[in-house]
Amino acid sequence: MGLSEYPASFVAAVAAAYIMSFSSVILPVVSVVVSSVTARFMLFIIDVVLLSILIFGRYNLWSILRSVVFSSCIIIIIRATS
Repeated sequence: MGLSEYPASFVAAVAAAYIMSFSSVILPVVSVVVSSVTARFMLFIIDVVLLSILIFGRYNLWSILRSVVFSSCIIIIIRATS
């Protein structure tokens, strides 16, 4: 099971901490190898997929699509405000 049985505020806090820590560790390493724009796009995709699995913990197609959209919104909001 994913985190879907926990309160929404807890899930949001975990998601925010996860995204920020993951991105701050990986982004400097990746951007040395490739351009910054490409690195950010790659990280965005990785964040979306991992966060989707982390939160929802389900693997059927509809749940993954729904969670990818949801996770994308969270990531866009956090990245836009940081």
